[in-house]
Amino acid sequence: MNKKEFKEYIANKFGISQREAEEVINKFTDATTSALSDGEIINLPGFGSYYITELAAREGRNPKTGEKIRIKASRAVKFRAGKRLKTAVN
Repeated sequence: MNKKEFKEYIANKFGISQREAEEVINKFTDATTSALSDGEIINLPGFGSYYITELAAREGRNPKTGEKIRIKASRAVKFRAGKRLKTAVN
């Protein structure tokens, strides 16, 4: 489901306008991005947790040439699903 479809889904599900649904999506994604950038963990009980993990520098391979390359350390966003979400999708 893309953003447009998700916006329509939220609007229909909760009886709000598509403009309001888009505002909800934008505010949630902006707040999530900002909090994670600040190093915060976002825990939504029953739904799940968003958090940052540190990825160590490592050796990889260029898929075209097979040449060994060094991949620098970085950070990645992770999501761990909560119990209620896991139950709902299974």
